[in-house]
Amino acid sequence: MSTPVIQTPISPALKDLWQRAHRGWPASYPLVQFPSLPLIVAVSGLIVAMLTSGSAHDYAQAAFYGALGVWAWLEGTSGVNWPHRVLGAAGFVYVVVHVAQALGA
Repeated sequence: MSTPVIQTPISPALKDLWQRAHRGWPASYPLVQFPSLPLIVAVSGLIVAMLTSGSAHDYAQAAFYGALGVWAWLEGTSGVNWPHRVLGAAGFVYVVVHVAQALGA
């Protein structure tokens, strides 16, 4: 005998708010959007790197630069408008410069 699955309904207002956050603000020309998964991972890695030392710091910093590079590439190549694409390109240059410095180039 299987147990019944209980589904909680999501209120229409909450669902509308979630969809608007992903579309961005203002709706006609989005400048502000809900952060994407690579950006959330990058910020999480940065926070962990700031709070730790040793190998945990190094791994968190690598996660930060890797996720930020992914975010920057996605924004630079498929951003919703030119401000997003410019921000992505600047983020990608930031990652390349800092990784090159870390490697001693």
